[in-house]
Amino acid sequence: MYSTKLDKNSRSRQSINIIIIKLLYNLLLIGSIWLCITHAALAAEEKLWEKDPSVIIGRKFDIKYDSSNKITGFVARDYLRRLDKATKDVERILKYEPQERITLLLVPKSKFVHVLKSPVWSAGTYRNYEITLPFEDGSRAKIEDTEKLDRILRHEYAHALIMEQSINKCPLWLNEGLAQMVEGNAPFGLALYFKNWLKTNKPLSIRELSLTPMNLGDQAATIFYAQSLFMTKYLVKKYGMLKIRFFLQNLNNSASPEEIFRSTFYIKPEKFDTDIARALANWMVSEEDL
Repeated sequence: MYSTKLDKNSRSRQSINIIIIKLLYNLLLIGSIWLCITHAALAAEEKLWEKDPSVIIGRKFDIKYDSSNKITGFVARDYLRRLDKATKDVERILKYEPQERITLLLVPKSKFVHVLKSPVWSAGTYRNYEITLPFEDGSRAKIEDTEKLDRILRHEYAHALIMEQSINKCPLWLNEGLAQMVEGNAPFGLALYFKNWLKTNKPLSIRELSLTPMNLGDQAATIFYAQSLFMTKYLVKKYGMLKIRFFLQNLNNSASPEEIFRSTFYIKPEKFDTDIARALANWMVSEEDL
């Protein structure tokens, strides 16, 4: 049988794992790391619907849904209304409006996972001017947690604006950082977890942050989101959103993202890593949240 010490260590590890899982659930709930992954788009579109979907044409957005899957027109219009409201906040912060119409797709969870190949924990994805949100199979689609839904819509709509401006070339850390920033307050416990991690670890470099969190372990993925948010807010505070918008729009030329970063912010990535490490050290001794 295990000793008391081993039992305590086991419980301690279990508690840490639970914290990590909860943080990941909040951070990855959005499913935004899948925005750069093409999941058989054309074939998926054909298999999403059992029959021709119902369509509502809004002022700026369209919505598609299968009315046979217990989605009522009233609920669909409510989603559309909330998306319309969310866009105003995001456009104000990112100082950009999309040039193309965006469609909101409401699909059963089974289709969301098996057809679109989205992870089961995901609450939404963005791809090719389409925001896709799942609802539980066999249940009437309804809006219960409006605050969470609004965060999801803001996050996914932010990706739409970022991807359009940068023609899909925005560095992943900045893409995720901006999308998190427009959501609202950071997930509960993220700042404390990040500070505890920094006590025994060096901050990630820009090069390390170029890796998708899907290729990282639980802890590394959590740190990826936390540091991406911190670095993005640092950039916004120091240079302003207009400068970041300038950077995003310049990504459509032939130069590499690293070269454009250097010419836009007048700083080499290595020097930026040093500046971020210094800023994180100051943040560590403060009581500021992310």
